[in-house]
Amino acid sequence: MNVPGKHRVLVTGSAGRIGKAAVAALVARGHFVRGLDRILSPGASESIAGDIGDWETVDKAVDHVDTIIHLAATPDDDDFMTKLLPNNIIPVHHILESAKAHKVQRVILASTGQVNWHHHFKG
Repeated sequence: MNVPGKHRVLVTGSAGRIGKAAVAALVARGHFVRGLDRILSPGASESIAGDIGDWETVDKAVDHVDTIIHLAATPDDDDFMTKLLPNNIIPVHHILESAKAHKVQRVILASTGQVNWHHHFKG
């Protein structure tokens, strides 16, 4: 199904607060939206429940999409080695490598305040 002006979009973190809003907006505009989260994603055209730290799960979800919106992550300040590395860093690697292998045209990476949490800018 390739409709001009319509995209096949994978949204990771699709059952979360921002993910649900992204899924709803994309579906309302007529795009096919595949959700990937730890639980099934309400409102998505198709939903995959799985761990984004698992290569096979990510690669399956990326198959036949032309856009990825990566929203899934552990949003809290947490232990780097046990929480942030497996939940935030490794999945980005999987998303980008799978996007490259499947020739995905567009990848959008979102971030949180934790990226610059301790940086204070003076004007």
